[in-house]
Amino acid sequence: MLNNVTLYPKDILALVGRNGSSKAKILKALQLFFDASQKLVNKVCFYNHNTAEPITILITFNELSDWEKEQFKAWIDGEKLIVGRKIRCSGEDYNPHQRQDFGPGRPPLSDQP
Repeated sequence: MLNNVTLYPKDILALVGRNGSSKAKILKALQLFFDASQKLVNKVCFYNHNTAEPITILITFNELSDWEKEQFKAWIDGEKLIVGRKIRCSGEDYNPHQRQDFGPGRPPLSDQP
């Protein structure tokens, strides 16, 4: 399980670390967040392969431009934009899942197939 991972991407970002240091998990979480395709979700994505609990991914965007602050003002918390996604999976041999997007000041959306 990953908690409180901070990345400061600029033009180029490299993840460096020993085997088992969660580099691939960070990339998988970003991939699930930005493209929660049914093809990407399986039991391996879930902590201890427990598909009963959803995957929750929160991304905090800092250093927002004035334009971004204006565009996303309904979801801004102080000086940060916090966006989240919950991904649920059911079934043993297939990956039908539901996802839920949420953020501060915004009620959770109904689950989407």
